[in-house]
Amino acid sequence: MSESGPRLFKVADIATALRVSNMTIYRMIRSGDLPAVKIGRSFRVTEHHLREFLEHSPTHDGDPRAILESIFLVVKTEDDLE
Repeated sequence: MSESGPRLFKVADIATALRVSNMTIYRMIRSGDLPAVKIGRSFRVTEHHLREFLEHSPTHDGDPRAILESIFLVVKTEDDLE
């Protein structure tokens, strides 16, 4: 995969890393709390927007860097399986 644009994350990867349901992430997207782009029928969240969300979220007390690293690990593992 080329790194020509911003890194995009799937809803399921974010949900797994945050230990919430996919529906919770979809609700955050629909409410505007987590900006996302729609590609076809799927939503993707840029690394920038995810980092911003994690740093400013009053309900999330985890370390944003650790959470992003766990998402990178989920994505890398999926890429290795393909």
